[in-house]
Amino acid sequence: MCRYGIFAIVFCSCATMLAGCARSQEARLNHGQAQMRAGLYDDAIRDFTQAIKLAPADAFGYLVRGDAYAQKHDLDRALADYTRAIQLDPASADAWCGRGTICLRKCDDDQAIRDLSKSIELKPDHVAFTNRGWALIRKADYDKALADLDYAVKTWPSKDSFDARGWAFFHKGDLASAENDAKAALSLDGNFAWARALAFRVQYAQGQTEAARAAAHEFVKSGPKDPQAREVRLLFRYCLGEAPLDDLRDHPWWCLYEVAIRGLAVPAK
Repeated sequence: MCRYGIFAIVFCSCATMLAGCARSQEARLNHGQAQMRAGLYDDAIRDFTQAIKLAPADAFGYLVRGDAYAQKHDLDRALADYTRAIQLDPASADAWCGRGTICLRKCDDDQAIRDLSKSIELKPDHVAFTNRGWALIRKADYDKALADLDYAVKTWPSKDSFDARGWAFFHKGDLASAENDAKAALSLDGNFAWARALAFRVQYAQGQTEAARAAAHEFVKSGPKDPQAREVRLLFRYCLGEAPLDDLRDHPWWCLYEVAIRGLAVPAK
């Protein structure tokens, strides 16, 4: 018998076990990502949690579980997972972008800008530029916001970048450019609810109050049924004097609601 036989057997057994763990972790991650695409976020979280148990030093499991928590509006757990992903892999631009976006949603604009800037430094990306633009809009730093959003629109034109830039133009008082960006966003997705909200604010600011209110009423009654439409339906109900401000403040998207209603005189109920 070979004098190294026992060591060879132990080594091969460990290698087989590690390979099995790796395959199992990968299977969990793949299944969880499929659940994410299907909108089954609780099931995805269970898969990602199992993947993390199998490979607790792998940042990717925390990253994707953070994404799932973010979709469920569980911002504190998402923040914790993105932070752990950053600790394990400080070069993960997606983890910095994810945490920066959660900070934006929690209205921590300064931290959002720091994290999103780090993400951009590592890997320029339209999501990071667009969300940093939103944080700058929230801080009323419209010129810097437009610099980010101009770059996003020119480099990765999307409904989200057009819409965000439109809000920056709107709050700078450039209604024509805001209207053009709302139309550009709607040309890419005719049901994009936040662009409808921007168009409403532009119409209202242009003095077309009745037309704006009629469009908002119609959207509340029969607009699209996707989650963003529900968010904007609540926004319109507030703008029409049909919902209290606290309903918006208590919503996970207050960070955007605050921008959308800034400077708006709402009729009394």
